[in-house]
Amino acid sequence: MNKRRRTSSVASRGTEDDGDDIPPEPTKRRKKIDPSDLCQQLYDVLRNQKKEDGTLLCDAFIRVPKRRQEPGYYEVVTNPIDLLKVQQKLKTDEYRDMDDLAADIQLMVNNAKAFYMRTSPEYKDATELWELCINTKNRIMEEYEDPEPKGKLILKVGRLVSKNARKVTTKQEDAEDTSESSTNPDEETMQQFEDLFAAVMTATDPTDNNRPLHTMFQLKPSKKLYPEYYDVIETPVDLKTVARKIQEGAYSSITDMEKDLMLMCRNACQFNEPGSQIYKDAKLLKKIITAAARKQDIGLSSTVPKIATTAPSTRSKRGSRTMAQSLIAQTATLPDEDEESDDEEEEPAETEEADNPQWQLFQTIRTAPNNQGVRMSEYFWKLPSKRLYPDYYKTIKNPISLLQIRTKIKKGEYGTVSEVAGDMNIMFENAKKYNIHTSRLYKSAVKLQKIMQEKVQELLEFDQLFIFYSINNINNIDSDSDSEFENSSHQPKLIKRASNLLTRGKYKDNIPLKKRLYALVKCVIEYVCEDGRQPMLMFMEKPSKKLYPDYYQVIAEPIDMLAIEANIKAEKYQSENELIQDFKLMFNNCRQYNEEGSLIYEDANTLERVLMDKVKELGPLPEIPKPTKSSASTPTRNVGTILLLFKNNKI
Repeated sequence: MNKRRRTSSVASRGTEDDGDDIPPEPTKRRKKIDPSDLCQQLYDVLRNQKKEDGTLLCDAFIRVPKRRQEPGYYEVVTNPIDLLKVQQKLKTDEYRDMDDLAADIQLMVNNAKAFYMRTSPEYKDATELWELCINTKNRIMEEYEDPEPKGKLILKVGRLVSKNARKVTTKQEDAEDTSESSTNPDEETMQQFEDLFAAVMTATDPTDNNRPLHTMFQLKPSKKLYPEYYDVIETPVDLKTVARKIQEGAYSSITDMEKDLMLMCRNACQFNEPGSQIYKDAKLLKKIITAAARKQDIGLSSTVPKIATTAPSTRSKRGSRTMAQSLIAQTATLPDEDEESDDEEEEPAETEEADNPQWQLFQTIRTAPNNQGVRMSEYFWKLPSKRLYPDYYKTIKNPISLLQIRTKIKKGEYGTVSEVAGDMNIMFENAKKYNIHTSRLYKSAVKLQKIMQEKVQELLEFDQLFIFYSINNINNIDSDSDSEFENSSHQPKLIKRASNLLTRGKYKDNIPLKKRLYALVKCVIEYVCEDGRQPMLMFMEKPSKKLYPDYYQVIAEPIDMLAIEANIKAEKYQSENELIQDFKLMFNNCRQYNEEGSLIYEDANTLERVLMDKVKELGPLPEIPKPTKSSASTPTRNVGTILLLFKNNKI
């Protein structure tokens, strides 16, 4: 379309409407404005807009409430932001365009709406501020938009009409806004939504110590861990979806909301086996939802106690309303199971894996699949949500995840592969402590623990790590999972070597001594603290010379568990006391180098005490008679005696 023709056409139309029209603006192309200038214009309008009483519209949003004064704000709002933060981002040119700025304003407004009641001045100011933001943003875009952008043809007549016409248009837009807002749920309906949602979130199982029922329904299952769920369930729904739809005004009636909640429960029953805990929870929750929805259908008036409206009852009602709004806001902002940053998914480079035994151990655990080909490590990649599983952090004293272990490896915080294995062992013990032994997560923890122990043995070349296998309750896994794992390439073959180790070399004439040495090694290796740690893992290898060069300046005789193992293998210990002295040297070195009161210092004290308690428990070694010529002539009898000793005195 010809520009001149467009201008004359619009101008003539304006003349017919009003004789006092503003003269048309020149049609030449406008200069492109820097996006940061446009953002600043939008911010200035929002920052300086005043209400009818002369106060600033944005007054409540200049600074977020202080944590000490309003601790409840930070329980509801997970991502606080205020205009001071916005101003700082403007100064540092963090906004690419007005859309970025508007996104922060929307976040600020949504935070206010989540925390303040709908009848509060702050809630109303937030609504007006957002409307002002949208209108101003659109006006600025129209004002500075290229009249003929490539690929589009835009007719702009707004600035060529008269002031009176603008007023009429504004009134019409206001009327349309009013009409649109009338479709939103009213105060009474909104309270019904809130009450029904609160009924679901506070529902408990009276037969199970009033256990909350909602926890397994807050988020849809992870697509990575449960891809089959999305093959079976056509329309997944969770409480997060319901909460967001309440906030967005997507429900027109309580019946619509009830349908979503009932679908959520049906999905759980369809996917899970009858008799499972989540199946039972879904059945019970369906009854509660039906009862609560019927109660809301009858009307709010019937639910209000027939007493005088006193101040305490008003506060109580307001408090329950605020609690419901808080539950909705918290649930709507829950992070999804599969929300992980690209950085978290990065794997170590191949060169790192090949050269660093710590990465080799990590990669072995990270990539180990189950029978379905799914990585078992996915269960351990992140710690459980504190919101969804608060009881986990009451039960587990030392939480740690595979992601945290990976981060520590990247930062070089581990000196040896044994330290990595120590943290992994804590991770697996935590899973076994919190989950029931028939659960998939428990079984995965047991399998990965086996794989980890075999890999550590391979990396350290530690012959006697068959002792290590007896400490982790591996037999707790049920027979089915044992049979599944029997055929795996990861199955260790160390136990059969135990009897051979006892009846070879110099120690074959002193079986009780060798058994005593292994019994003492076993007692310190198998010792587990209350928090799931195996402190002996920190003593398996001497500290890294690269990370701790000063250690070798302070400690005259470094020794570790690998050296002690090598001495036993080479049969250098001629008595129990020689082994005990090496253990004491190792623990004394630790106390000499580390600060008194530190964790590893206390571990040395604890392990030495455990060792000496075991020595006391076992008592003195029995005397072994010297072999005679007659005994040498009857080897079969001696072998039988040795086998009998081994059978009756298992390690």
